[in-house]
Parts: sequence; structure tokens; C-alpha cells
Amino acid sequence: MSEKIPESAVENIDLSQFKLAKVESEADADEIEDRFRIMADHAPVMIWIADLDKLCTFFNKVWLDFTGRTLEQEYGNGWAELVHPDDFDRCLAVYVASFDARQAFTMEYRLRRFDGEYRWLIDNGIPHYNAQGVFLGYLGSCIDISDRKHAEQLLEKGRQEAEQASQIKSQFLAMMSHEIRTPLNAILGILELFTQTTLDHKQQEYLTVATQASNNLLAIVNDILDLTKVESGMLEMEYINFDVIELTQFCVRLMMGSAKDKGLQLGVFIDPDVNSVICGDPLRFKQVLLNLLNNAIKFTEKGSVIVKLSALPASDSEQTYGVLVEVIDTGIGIPLERQVGLFEVFVQADLSDTRKYGGSGLGLAITKRLVTLWGGQVGLESTPNVGSRFWFSVGIEAIKFKGSSASTPVTPVVNTTSSTLKTALVAKILLVDDSGFNQVVLTSMLEAAGHLVDLAVCGADAIKAVTDKVYDLILMDVSMPDMSGMEATTIIRQMGVADDTPIIAITAHALAGYQEKCLAAGMNHYITKPISQKALLSIVDTWCADGLGQAVNAPSRPLDATVENPDSAFNLDKQVIDDLIEQLGQAKVFELLKLMPLEIADRTAAINQAVIERNIERIGREVHSIKSIAATFGATVLLENALALEGCIYNNNLTMAMALVDEFLKCAESTSVVVRQTGEAAYK
Repeated sequence: MSEKIPESAVENIDLSQFKLAKVESEADADEIEDRFRIMADHAPVMIWIADLDKLCTFFNKVWLDFTGRTLEQEYGNGWAELVHPDDFDRCLAVYVASFDARQAFTMEYRLRRFDGEYRWLIDNGIPHYNAQGVFLGYLGSCIDISDRKHAEQLLEKGRQEAEQASQIKSQFLAMMSHEIRTPLNAILGILELFTQTTLDHKQQEYLTVATQASNNLLAIVNDILDLTKVESGMLEMEYINFDVIELTQFCVRLMMGSAKDKGLQLGVFIDPDVNSVICGDPLRFKQVLLNLLNNAIKFTEKGSVIVKLSALPASDSEQTYGVLVEVIDTGIGIPLERQVGLFEVFVQADLSDTRKYGGSGLGLAITKRLVTLWGGQVGLESTPNVGSRFWFSVGIEAIKFKGSSASTPVTPVVNTTSSTLKTALVAKILLVDDSGFNQVVLTSMLEAAGHLVDLAVCGADAIKAVTDKVYDLILMDVSMPDMSGMEATTIIRQMGVADDTPIIAITAHALAGYQEKCLAAGMNHYITKPISQKALLSIVDTWCADGLGQAVNAPSRPLDATVENPDSAFNLDKQVIDDLIEQLGQAKVFELLKLMPLEIADRTAAINQAVIERNIERIGREVHSIKSIAATFGATVLLENALALEGCIYNNNLTMAMALVDEFLKCAESTSVVVRQTGEAAYK
């Protein structure tokens, strides 16, 4: 314990020293305040300060020059007299609520300038504390954004005018197409009459050319007319009962001559569960199917074109109300990069197609618009030099006429390794990814299964999206600029706006302990890139199966599922083989099974050589070919390995690609052994 200071000693202290120190402190405070005022007055923004009672105690020179008023006029609530009447209540509500909650705020409002003009300001206010953490009031700054607002208004006006112009253009084209078609029909009629007269060989040749040219022109005019009718809202769909099987067979009979001329097999396969009578527009159904058949025959040089009708059941009933229509060909196929946007106007798989095969590039655009108009889905799967599969759904509308309680339309799940049709709940999914490539691939996978997808390109967009809309599932890319997926997830969970929404991480990392980091951030699971459609849809099914958005507390599944029976890991998908036999015949499929191991052996030898040369481009080319073979025969494990390796090559990850090559080659060899055994067993 220290000794007590005698009272006499206290009495003898010179208090003038403390008074001097206090005076010096006040002088310093005045100097600091003067410095602040000088800086504030020369700042390029309008600055204000509010005290504990919400009343303003300071405005800088820029503010006063803007309003043309004195400090005395602006003090307290005087400044609010200049706020535009339409903005006053909103502005005051934000100010008071933020002040009471001690939260920063940003708001836009109009303030009257010295010349009487109302100018748009963006006002940023932050709570102010002293060194001891005591709340002192608010500091704020305003910037004039009227020019930006004016530009936004001009852009909006321009957008509206462009939409109006587009509408007028569509209506004009629809009218002109209709007017052009009338004289064209007359020309064709006269040409037909000419064919019934006596003509020499040269005249007959000229007449044939004129007739073909007129028919081609009429087809283009009809396409433009249909497209503009849809875009201008002039096309109305019928909803009547019609026999879908009879109409499909009629369309096939119409195209039989074209297929026969090219030596193609043209056939129809009908699921016995298909409802013969469905509800829809028979005229537009015929138009869509004939367009797809015409394309399939046009782009197929040898082999077959098959139309397949499958039952599309309602999710809450054993009765089937819709039909999945597939047009499958063995034609030239379409590269993946050309499939994106193929249903848009004037888009073709190759610019040389127009010269070689003809066509305007409008057919698939019209097909998509018609199918969408009647509430169906449309899509494609294609492999170059193997063939294409275009599909669409029809008759879904019959569900609402049958008194179904389903709140969402039934949509087909398209499996990349099997044509088996399943029904699924339609999930509302938010996909967060800064890569445009990943957005296209993942969105296509999800929408092909009937799910509804919204896109966010960064973490901030994802946060805004979940505050505006409720989702059943969020797919969150982990590595994004500005804000990572983990940071975005943490903020979303803290906000409490998506507590029951599963968040699945999408990442290229598969390191030990990474799952724990994702879970700690508030995620429920993660899936590694590259992602197969099978794996992606499995994730959606897992987290949405027991009621959309209700699986948030479900236990996380292992990241790498092990195969319980390794001997059967490389078996082919029986359903895929059965489908091939149904389409091509048993003998042809067995013949292909004999050739498949030889083809894989050639490709793997080329890959080995490319590894020695470190030729990543060639490795990618050969892996892509093997991937197509694997998909065709349902070699699921080989397909997944090919997708993983191809993803690394696409991302130019040479190190990872080289690490995966050995495993891929082993998988290819194991698959070849199974295929050889399957082929040998088939011939016994």
C-alpha cells in the first residue's frame, strides 16, 4: 500500500499549471476545428453534421453554395424545407430509422438548388463516435447525381422506344409477309397449270427451277410470318383434343419420300403408355414436328431418323396427360459450342450450312417460340459425327383441364446417358457463378430437367437476389472476384433471409478439410468441377426431394461415394443398350459392341503418344471422342472420367490433366474389357 499524501501537500500544489494545460487543450481543439472547417469547405462534396437530437449543426460551403442559403437557415431541420415534396416522407423515414438504429444509410432524393431547380442527390450518412466509443451523432456527404439520373432516364426511354419500334417492325413484317404470300400462291398456281401443258425438255427444266425457287421463297415468307406473329402477340394457340399418335404418323408419312430419296430409314416408336388423345394445338404440333423431321433428314446422309413418343405423367397421378416427342437422327451432329443459341433467330450450326443445305435459320427459333407459347419445353443433345436428339413436350396443359391439383407443370427430366423419362419437382434455383461458360453449361443442365434458374454473377448479386426472391436451392461458386462464395454465404446466413434454403458450393478444390470450411461458412454440401449433369441433378434431387427447401438440416453426404461392387463398376447402362437395340436393331448394336474396344484402343494409344509429346490439344481431342462413345453406350464411369479430364484441359490446367490421364486410361481399358465380354456373351 502506498502512503497517504498529506493534506498540507495538496494545499501547496500550484493549480495554475493545470489551468494552463486546459487552456492549451482548448487552443488545440479550436485549431483542430478550424482545420476541419477548412477541409470541409474545400471538399468537392456537400457535407453535413447532425447532433444527438437528429438536428443538423454544420453544413460546409459547398452545401451552402448549392442551396444559396445561410447556416442559420439550414440549422436544425431547416435543410428539409428544400427536399422535394414527393421525396420528403421517404427521406425522413430513412433518416430517422437509421439514426435510431445507429446504422449507416444511403438514399437518393431531390433537393432544391439556389436557382429553384430540383437536383438529384445521393446522401451517405454514417454514425460518429469518439475515442471512447460514445455516440456523438452523424456525419454525412451528398453528391449531385442528376446527370446520371438523366442518362438513365434517356436509356429507359430509348429502351421503351426500341421495344415499340420492334413491335411495329414485327407487325409490319407480319402484314408484308401476308401480302407477299398472296401473289406467291398465284405464281405457284400458274406454274402448276404450266406443267399440265405440252412443254419441250428445256421449258420443263426452266419450269422446275422456277417452281422450286418459288416454293423456297414461300417457305421463307411463311417462316417470317409465323415468327413475327409470335413476337407481335398476334398468334393465338388452340387448345382442343387431338390424336397425337395419328398426327405423328401422318407427319412421318409426309416425310417418307424425302427420307427414301436419301436412303434413310424413317420410323416411329410409341410408348404403350402414351395417351392417344391430348389437349393442344394440332396445327402447331404438326408444324413443329415437321420442322424437326425436315432438319433431321436434311442433315443426315446415312442411317436413320426416328420419332419417339413417350408418356409424360403428372407428378400426383398415375394417369398420363402429356407426351415427350423425340426426333433422333444419325446425322452430322452439332458441336457443343454451336448448340448454345441454336434456337435463336438466324442461328445455324455452321455458316456453311446455308450454302450446303439451304434454309433461313428461322425454323428452330419458331419451334422454340411455338413450344414455349403452348407451355412446353424444348431442347437438344448432339454429338458431332454421331447424331442429334431434339425433343419437346406437348399436352401438359391437359393437367389443368383434368382438375389436377398440381401447382406447377410437369416437365421431363432428360438423362444424358438414358432416354428413360422421369417426373420431377420443379425447383427454383439461384446459380451464382462469375464464369459465363459455367453459367451456360450448368443452366442448360438444370433447365433440361425442367428446373427454373436465375443467375447471379457475383456474391453481391447473390445477396440481393435472396432478399428479393425465395429459392429452393442456391448453387454458389466458391472462387469469385470481390467477394468469395463463402463470404457471400456467411452474409446470407447472418441476414436470416434464407435460413431454410440449402446452399451448395461449386468448387474446383477437392482438398482434405475443404468440406469443413464450406460447412463452417453456412453451406450444406459441395460439388466439385467439372460437373456432370447426372451429379448435378442428383444434388438437386437430394436436397429438394422431401419438399422443396426443407432439406437444410439433412446430414451431408460423403464427397466421394465408393462403389460397393468394383467388379460391376464399368458395366454399361442396360437401358441405354436396350434403347439402341430398339432404334438400330440387335445385330447392328452387337456389331458396334465389337468395334467399340478397337476404337477405344486406337484413341488411348494416341493419348499415350500425346502425353509423351505433352500435346494437350491432342489429348483433349481424343478424350472428347472417347466421351462421345461412352455416352452412346452408357459407359457411365468412363463418361464421368472423360468429363473430369476434359474439364481440366478446357481450363488449360496441364498439371491436373496429366495427373488424371493415367486414371482415365485405366478406366478406358476396364470399360473395353466389359464391352468385349458383353459382346461375346451376346453372340453365345
